[in-house]
Amino acid sequence: MAATGDVVVRAGSNNAINATGVEGALARAVGDVSKDFTPRSRIAIVQITASDRSTRDYMIGELEYILQQQGYYMVDRAQLDRIFEEQRFGATSDVDDNTAARMGKIAGASIVITGRIDGEGNLRRLRLRALNTETAQVVGTASERL
Repeated sequence: MAATGDVVVRAGSNNAINATGVEGALARAVGDVSKDFTPRSRIAIVQITASDRSTRDYMIGELEYILQQQGYYMVDRAQLDRIFEEQRFGATSDVDDNTAARMGKIAGASIVITGRIDGEGNLRRLRLRALNTETAQVVGTASERL
């Protein structure tokens, strides 16, 4: 008797990098952006810009999950939101590299991740940047087709 059905690959699994769709793109992007992170780094996802809030929240949640499954410490999103409010890091939703690094440093992160989803239809891409919170220098990048 043969089994039938769909194969489902979770983002945190070893096969996720070979997966298609959004989950595969996220897994590959995390692999690219984090390849030079030190083990047990403390990471904050400061900002992901998307066309709508639900897409942004989904991407942040999945990125946090994948990074945590790889052994990195994650800064709590609520803590980052409080810091953003308390420090009044700009009136717009866009955060530059220096501001992102300062936010992460205040939150106790050694690395911050920012990113965006741009393009339309078949041209949509997830672009990520990882910054060192001490220097605001880029320590990793990723660009994956969604």
